[in-house]
Amino acid sequence: MIRYNQKTIAGIVSIAGVGLHSGKRARITLRPAEENTGYLFINKDIPTPIEIPALFDKVIDTTLATTIGYGNASVKTVEHLISALRGLDIDNVIVEVEGGEVPIMDGSCAPFVYILKKISIKEQKRYKKFIMVTKEIEFRDGEKFVRIEPASNFEIDFTIDFP
Repeated sequence: MIRYNQKTIAGIVSIAGVGLHSGKRARITLRPAEENTGYLFINKDIPTPIEIPALFDKVIDTTLATTIGYGNASVKTVEHLISALRGLDIDNVIVEVEGGEVPIMDGSCAPFVYILKKISIKEQKRYKKFIMVTKEIEFRDGEKFVRIEPASNFEIDFTIDFP
């Protein structure tokens, strides 16, 4: 079995822009994180900042964006930043959020990819953890569904339709 090391970013960077939903200034600061941290969002707008790990059980809303939350804290529009991090194979990052959401930038993950490449990526000592899919699993909600099935390589086939 091939093993791959976890990765984080090699520096600190702040990114400011407009929040898609609020229309107000939004700012994030990305910091390197220890191994096995994952993506840890920290809402800095509340008196006692709360850490929100980017895990499926922290998703509290998916109306026109992905919002994660824990306790009385939430962060909106995390999906473009997470896409950039995953696409660049970055496993561990702390994301401090001001303004309650990640800036929308141009509406894609491209600006985040560009910025992350500028600060570079650092390999860590611990190995990545993978999930092995051994049988097909499907979840349906009316006409909507998601299915995962075993494969010899990583592959995603995705279709979305907003009539």
